[in-house]
Amino acid sequence: MSSGSWIARAVLKVGSGTALGQLAAVLSAPVLARLYAPEAFGTFAAISAAATVVSAFATLRLELAVPLPRETNEAAALARVAVLAVTIASTICAIGVGTYHLFGAEIGGTRYGQELWLLPVLVFLTAMYTLLSQASLRERAYGAIAVRAFAQNGGTAAAQIGLGLASTGPAGLLGGQSIGRLLALAGMAKYSVPYLRGTHAPLGATLGRYRRFPLVLAPSAALNVLGTSIPVLVISQWYGANDAGNLGVAQQVVLLPASLISAAIGQVFVGELTQRLRGHQASSRSLFLRASGALLVPALVLYVGVTLLAEPIIPLVLGNQWVTADDYAVGMAAATALGVVVGPLSYVLIALDSVVAVVIIDVLRVVLVAGAGLAVWALNGPGPTSATAMFATTSALYVVTWLVCLQATRRSDAQHRAR
Repeated sequence: MSSGSWIARAVLKVGSGTALGQLAAVLSAPVLARLYAPEAFGTFAAISAAATVVSAFATLRLELAVPLPRETNEAAALARVAVLAVTIASTICAIGVGTYHLFGAEIGGTRYGQELWLLPVLVFLTAMYTLLSQASLRERAYGAIAVRAFAQNGGTAAAQIGLGLASTGPAGLLGGQSIGRLLALAGMAKYSVPYLRGTHAPLGATLGRYRRFPLVLAPSAALNVLGTSIPVLVISQWYGANDAGNLGVAQQVVLLPASLISAAIGQVFVGELTQRLRGHQASSRSLFLRASGALLVPALVLYVGVTLLAEPIIPLVLGNQWVTADDYAVGMAAATALGVVVGPLSYVLIALDSVVAVVIIDVLRVVLVAGAGLAVWALNGPGPTSATAMFATTSALYVVTWLVCLQATRRSDAQHRAR
């Protein structure tokens, strides 16, 4: 079977599972919007964003190293260290939540309730989700990845509705997300659990070869995820839970089709790229451009669709209480479309060891995106305007990132041809 045919079949397999899960999420959105108030979505969005930031470095970024070693026992050694790191990070997070409740503190003027205990749970499950996903990608187990996508999104939607019928607080949204993550882990167990067993690989030597991941890429990952989570955190901090809830719902509506596209093509790209690098093939640039082209067309459709349809459709589907969700959706349309293309493809910078570029981009994202949002707030601008400024800055950084990735693939191919 040709490489192109194999990639197409893999994309179809991953995409079908993701599509089914996303369909369940799309169908659940109007129900959730009526079960939960904007303030509940705002609390959910803030805690979920915090969990995403912490889980990004909880694995010490070793999950990204798992697909790279030629020997399976080395990959298993990296995975076991990552599990230990995740356990420690989740425990520290739980201690932090207990301390918060003990002293009755407030964060940004908001007093969080018992739902905050789900933060360390989400940190653990999200970090394990990323780790097992990379182990499955190493095995090119695209069927398991498809099951993972359906189990996570479909399970989350069903659980959030069920919990919402019993309680309309943010704990229902957070608990549902946790259940979805747990179901996704079960879907990947067959191919990924062997990486968590004992191994005879020399642990010290293996970690030494991949030391850049915990030393450089882990803090860089925290900055990267913080940069993408800044809009929710800034809006929650400075504009309140209601605005944060409208932004959170807008992100859910817009990101559903975006994640469908990027997951199907982007994850196959990661699997194929690492396979070619292990085989020392000088074809990274061609694969990068093909994946970019495959992602660009649906990204443009997404942008046009959100821009034209958000204002009339969102209030009709979600209800009149979501008064600014359509404004937030339009403001994030361009950044989301560019993220569909650039987000999954930016893995080339890690795979090709362009560590300095990764760090520079991540630092710029945090500083510039936060600065744009806070500047609008300082000028007494409304929440949607502040979010639009942050997403416009994100769009510009996505373009720069794509150009840096293209240059990295050119350099890698030249080095392979020179050998």
